[in-house]
Amino acid sequence: MHAMTAIETVSPAQANDWLKGARNTGKLDKRTVGAYAADMAAGRWKLNGEPIIIGRSGQLLSGRLRLAACAQSGAAFPALIVRGIEDANFETIDAVRRRTVGDILTIRKEPDGRALAAALSTIWRYLHKAFDRKHATRFSAQQLLEILEAHPEVRLSLALTKDVAPVLPHGLATALHYLFSCVDGEKATQFFQEICDPADANHPAPQLLRRQMEAMRAQGGARSQQFMIGLTVKAWEAFRANKPTSLLRYVVGNEDLPTITDLPKSLLFEPARPASAPNGLAVKQMASSMVARIEEITPERASALLERNDGNRRIAAAVVDKYARDINADNWQLNGQTIKIGHTGRLLDGQHRCAAAVRSGRSFRTIIVEGLDEEVFDTFDLGASRSVADILIDRREQNTSVLAATLRQVWLLRNGLIQLRTATPSVAELLNVLETEPEIRESVRNSHKIRTLMAPALGCALHYLFSRSNAGKAQKFVDRLGDGADLHKGDPILMLREKLIRDRGSKKRSMADAERAAVIIKAWNAFVAGSKLHTLRWINSGPRREEFPTIAGGGIDHG
Repeated sequence: MHAMTAIETVSPAQANDWLKGARNTGKLDKRTVGAYAADMAAGRWKLNGEPIIIGRSGQLLSGRLRLAACAQSGAAFPALIVRGIEDANFETIDAVRRRTVGDILTIRKEPDGRALAAALSTIWRYLHKAFDRKHATRFSAQQLLEILEAHPEVRLSLALTKDVAPVLPHGLATALHYLFSCVDGEKATQFFQEICDPADANHPAPQLLRRQMEAMRAQGGARSQQFMIGLTVKAWEAFRANKPTSLLRYVVGNEDLPTITDLPKSLLFEPARPASAPNGLAVKQMASSMVARIEEITPERASALLERNDGNRRIAAAVVDKYARDINADNWQLNGQTIKIGHTGRLLDGQHRCAAAVRSGRSFRTIIVEGLDEEVFDTFDLGASRSVADILIDRREQNTSVLAATLRQVWLLRNGLIQLRTATPSVAELLNVLETEPEIRESVRNSHKIRTLMAPALGCALHYLFSRSNAGKAQKFVDRLGDGADLHKGDPILMLREKLIRDRGSKKRSMADAERAAVIIKAWNAFVAGSKLHTLRWINSGPRREEFPTIAGGGIDHG
């Protein structure tokens, strides 16, 4: 049986039927389903070549979120259906790089596209009281893009708040300037000018806000978006009412998010469109202009496609390298995912896969969809990609998040790439690590022992690599590192434990994974040699720069 493609109108009844046979039985993201359902009910959903994938056995391999949204909304939607894909290729689906609203706006050549996307998101969440993750709904990319069309003046707020960073993130400042300007545009601009320039201050609130934000930045670590919004709204309210204030205070969790007084109640940022499920004639018209077929993409064909890659986002070299390694290792499979081409011949989706074919010099089989309306460009790759942890859940593995992260650290260490921040293993490469080195699961069982000292994945990966040369000593090393028992001055495990505790408690600086790995390996090497340590550090720059240490007895060259 060969893979077959067809454009069909998926009814809620059909969606429910396919969902009963879904290969992935993990928990659905209800907020994403809700956002998709709102798009379908409002007639925003577009036929864009993203497939619903059915395996040879009849199992649903991809499309759960869309089908669940169809069932929830009660609205039919048109989709490309791909049948007959090998069930074993399920694990490679949804592993392609995902596109964000910030990517879309950047591709559209919007100035500061990522900040603009953050502003639209913040406005929507504020107006819909969606900062409580437990109960929050989620917006779709199409909703945000339509919001920008309906409220283009957000761009003016983006320009007027550019100098507020780094006191406030640019996107957040843009959102709040826009909301404040819906109440009083002149005062909104004045408020943010006084945050930027203390010399022009006429009211203490903007400067109180500035000092508190600067103090938070000096402490290091992530700043709570909800806290920044709450404090800024309180400062604005005092500024607008010209109320004297000597203290700004907002406690997340103890107080509701402050309300912006006099904000128009009509400002809901919810574009209204009548529901319009596609009828049979409309689907036939779409089908007549769209062609889907299986094709062998040669390096020459990929290069020709890339020549028509106008207006796409910048190609990420690390992603191309990852895909090229999979193609060279024969890990790239026909899995139902598509390369999409517009009716003008423009490559709309698939640039990284095409670049990987050119890089590897080898061909790969895929489904090509041609003749698409180029307006659907903004709708590609917006769903959640399937992570290695998701695949491990499907495989009934235990402690899947730590196991997935540990596999990644083992791969980086094995390949001498721990110092390269952009290095990313593919799904196939990580699953191959687990298949060829199943003992990693035993090392992951140590994760609870070191969790208070650091994120456990790196420690578990190094425990595994240490155990390859001496399992008994590797276990003792981790046990004593975790509990601190029977350690004396000069003991390398004690030196490491104290260094990790200091690093965990620091608000100003945290070690990168490469530095943390290096000092753990140094401590291990001293422990194995029975040596004492007086200092424990790794110098990675300057005239005294050190090479990355090799694991004693491990036989791994880190280059």
